[in-house]
Amino acid sequence: MGCPTSASGLAKYLWQLAEQKRLEQVYHYSDLGVASWYDFAVAIQGIAFEKGLLDKKIPIQLIPGNAYPTPVKRPVFSLLYKKQNGNAENWKEALKTVITELLNEAGYLQSSDYI
Repeated sequence: MGCPTSASGLAKYLWQLAEQKRLEQVYHYSDLGVASWYDFAVAIQGIAFEKGLLDKKIPIQLIPGNAYPTPVKRPVFSLLYKKQNGNAENWKEALKTVITELLNEAGYLQSSDYI
């Protein structure tokens, strides 16, 4: 478990930090909320279906982490402690914004479809 984070949200946070006169600690940032890779995949499919990129939804299987072996040891729950996150938004809203912006740039959406 963790939290998907948009590059745009991170960049905004970094600009906020850059504008401060003094930094005195280690800062962590991620969008708000908690998600597994399964949650992330389901959300991507849901947005793609909503935007008309998919004709139908397909089953997405939840698999345990140990079913996908990797040489890197990963924590089961890797959510960052976030005391202050500026104007962070929920990862689902950030994901919808990112997908919508990408589709708009690629010419898939009309301006009326934009969030």
